[in-house]
Amino acid sequence: MTTNDVFKGPVAITGADGHVGRALRRRLNGPPNPVRALGRSDDWAAAIRDADAIVHLAGTLQPRRPDTYEAANVATAQRCLDAVAGSTARRLILLSYVGADHAAANRYLRTKGMAEQLVGNADVASVVLRSTLIYGDATDVGPSF
Repeated sequence: MTTNDVFKGPVAITGADGHVGRALRRRLNGPPNPVRALGRSDDWAAAIRDADAIVHLAGTLQPRRPDTYEAANVATAQRCLDAVAGSTARRLILLSYVGADHAAANRYLRTKGMAEQLVGNADVASVVLRSTLIYGDATDVGPSF
């Protein structure tokens, strides 16, 4: 890796208030990458405009009404990509799930696969991180075991 390959600018994190987002924010806290924590009501386009990298964590395994798998997993990916268009972002990282497939019978896996397709077809370098269960500190609200 050369010096030019290192990201030194802002990192935008969608779903930053979730279990993984909070842990990532703690890990990245401080220079050289200021973190822009993005929630549902934030202006993603403004926050992503000059970010070096985006970590798209927004989504859900268990939607609560009125949310749906499609709204949580596909629409948020599209919203992220809309914000990336015309930005200076050099990399997009998507948190997905093992077995994600746009043709899956399981709605969660199908919508995660659809999000992967959107990201894979985007005009930005991307990485899809397929993870299974995420463990954490039992005192942290989220999918801790």
